[in-house]
Amino acid sequence: MNIFLDQLSQKYSIHNLIIILDGAGWHTSKSLKIPANIALLRLPPYSPELNPVEHLWDYIREQKGFNNHTFNSLKHVEDQLELALKQIANENDIIKSLCNFSWIYQLS
Repeated sequence: MNIFLDQLSQKYSIHNLIIILDGAGWHTSKSLKIPANIALLRLPPYSPELNPVEHLWDYIREQKGFNNHTFNSLKHVEDQLELALKQIANENDIIKSLCNFSWIYQLS
């Protein structure tokens, strides 16, 4: 997680970022180093409906070649996921509609 945060911080160095976290163990590690331009927002337990990533994964599963599809190997799943993530990276309006909740603006 530290490597991810460092790379994210560097790529978007001129921005202040809020990362929404669920209760995964690596999100709560005491060794987590949070860069200055990143703030972490922890969701309450058992609240996937508040997690933007859950909405994004639902969209990928339903719209990007996973719905009603079988794969011959884990490699084929990984290839399809890589393709889906590359496609969705260019779909800013869809990402905003799936992940931009009005409650986010109520945070201080």
